[in-house]
Amino acid sequence: MPFVQKPYRAFGFVILKNTHKGDSSFSEDYPQNRKWYNYFTAGKMINNSFANGHTLPDYSAGDWIGPEDMGGDAYGVSTQTPVDDPVCWCISDDRNHGYLPDCEKWFLAAGESVTMPQGTKIFLCSGTLVVNSKTLTTETQVHVKSTERLFEATTDCYGIKFV
Repeated sequence: MPFVQKPYRAFGFVILKNTHKGDSSFSEDYPQNRKWYNYFTAGKMINNSFANGHTLPDYSAGDWIGPEDMGGDAYGVSTQTPVDDPVCWCISDDRNHGYLPDCEKWFLAAGESVTMPQGTKIFLCSGTLVVNSKTLTTETQVHVKSTERLFEATTDCYGIKFV
C-alpha cells in the first residue's frame, strides 16, 4: 500500500486518515458510483489522472472534495503523485454501509475563535483547539451538547463538520 490508512469513528461513522510518505507515484482502483468526501490537511496530491483519460485537479492542504467535485468519470485506476507527505481524510459510502453522511469542511485559523451553537458536531482532524478551556491536540470528535461553546485555535485547525 502506498500510504498508511488509519480508521477513526466519529458520530457513528468511519473516517479514514490516509497518510502518504515520499513522492513516488502510485495507482489506486476506485469503484464506479462510489461516493466520498476527501479533506486534505497537509501536503499535496498532484497529477491525478484515470486510465480512462479523466483528470482531476491538484489538491493541497485545505482542499475539500465532495461527490459533486469528482465528476462522472472519476472511477477505475487512478495514478497520483504525493508531494510533501500529504494527509487526506476520507469518508466514503462503502465504509459506512452504503450511506454517505452530510458533511462539510471546517477550518479555524490560528489565533481565531468562534462560538459554536448547541448541536454542533465536529471531528477535529488536526491542529490545537481550545474548547471552553480544554486543549485538544489529537484527532477527536467534539459535540456541543448542552450550550454553545467557544472554540479557539492555537494553530490552524482542520475538521469535518457533520450537518
